[in-house]
Amino acid sequence: MGSCTSVSERPSAETETALLRNGEKNQSASLAPSAGEGSGSRKVQMELLVPLWRLPVGRVIRSFGAVSAEVLRSSLEAFIKRGERGDLFLVLFIGAHVDGLVEGMTALHRAIAAQNMEAVRLLVDAGAGLNVEGVTRFWPGNLPRPFEPSQHSKFVALHLACSLNQSEIGKFLLLRGANMKANVNETDQVDGFVEPLHIAAARGMTDLVLSLLLHGADVHAKDEYGFTALHRAVEQGRAETAKLLLDRGARVSDKDKRGDTPLLRAASERQCGGRQSFDHREVAELLVSRGADVNAKGAMGRTVLHRAAYWGFVDIVEVLLHFGVDVHVVDGWGRTALHSAVVTPYIYIAEGMRTRGSLLFDKKLRIARMLVFHGIDANAVNNDGKTALAIAGRELPIFPANRPMRNYLAHLAAPQQQQQQQQHMCAMQ
Repeated sequence: MGSCTSVSERPSAETETALLRNGEKNQSASLAPSAGEGSGSRKVQMELLVPLWRLPVGRVIRSFGAVSAEVLRSSLEAFIKRGERGDLFLVLFIGAHVDGLVEGMTALHRAIAAQNMEAVRLLVDAGAGLNVEGVTRFWPGNLPRPFEPSQHSKFVALHLACSLNQSEIGKFLLLRGANMKANVNETDQVDGFVEPLHIAAARGMTDLVLSLLLHGADVHAKDEYGFTALHRAVEQGRAETAKLLLDRGARVSDKDKRGDTPLLRAASERQCGGRQSFDHREVAELLVSRGADVNAKGAMGRTVLHRAAYWGFVDIVEVLLHFGVDVHVVDGWGRTALHSAVVTPYIYIAEGMRTRGSLLFDKKLRIARMLVFHGIDANAVNNDGKTALAIAGRELPIFPANRPMRNYLAHLAAPQQQQQQQQHMCAMQ
């Protein structure tokens, strides 16, 4: 996918009509939007240019793209911000360098970023390249940040439409010939995604996901992390999108490079416009109903139950218990899910949230009670010989809000301690 300069040989009938209609309303007579000579001059200019540009010689002149990308951008900004149409119609009609980059973006990219469907149509009608790469070091200013782009991220128009939840623009681009498999090179991917399908799935744009699939997008395609579109959908809790992907053949047992299935991703921390974690019962139920293994293990032998307990996902834990998950499985450190339930997520430590998170601790306490009810060994030790109670006691000075968990586990341990003391006394006698 290389950059190319695309110049329309002939503007659409809509552009020509709009140009004539708006000629009398604009004060500028030159190609530069800042120069102005009055509406009379513009009207004469329109009357002279339209017949000329309809002739073969006009098409040749237009092919040179005489209007620079910077002038086009200035005219586009006036259209987007103030609704001034005349200069934009004029430069597109005469012939502009529509695929030139200004601040790393083409005019089409800027129109999509502004979420302006009319501007998108005009630029595509004028021959804007749909698969031209944009390059930006930072996400465009004053725009939503659905993902955190790496430095010098590359993208095409369809990537941008998907990232900004612009489903109608995305479908329009597909109908006009955008490459639904457009990707950037392996070392410089847009937001970590290879294909627009992954972005649309993560954003829950079910109608656009369907359009992409109908246009030939590969439902099994994986990004640089080994994630499929299904992985991306479920980690953001997009149940409707996940169902569509499954109905279209997505494999519920596909693993990413870390060995995570979609169900494991559903029980993992995810990030979207800032660090957030969500508990999605509907997604978990959907995946399990389609055959997902509730006892699947990912990195370091952690099961779905370990992860859900760690993040305080009460609803997912309930689903797993309902479908018969093995509560006695230990991970690579010898920890049970109860150990995971008492450990405070690292982001709370890293972000200094020591006095906050009481809601999280309440959820984790509920999970601990459910695990005990379903028979987990509250006195099991990990590879370091630590029980869940010992870990809870260790963290208490840092997270005092977790005291109820420590007290609950201490209460469970009391009968066993009394029994051990009695056995010791009997042995002494």
